[in-house]
Amino acid sequence: MAFLPDYAIDEWLADYRLLVVLPGAEESSGYFRTMWPSATHVTPRLRRVIDFMTDGCSTTDSRTKAQR
Repeated sequence: MAFLPDYAIDEWLADYRLLVVLPGAEESSGYFRTMWPSATHVTPRLRRVIDFMTDGCSTTDSRTKAQR
């Protein structure tokens, strides 16, 4: 059993490789924060992680978007 974001498992749900076993259990939402060392240059690898997290974890709260 796992608690995963829909965008990460949509394909598996669509073809029944995964099933929802506790519908409605995800009703509460939360926040997460990421931190990385400050630097004048963000490495391309870190930039990809930041972009993935901000794009994949959609929110209407603009405060959660990383500065580019």
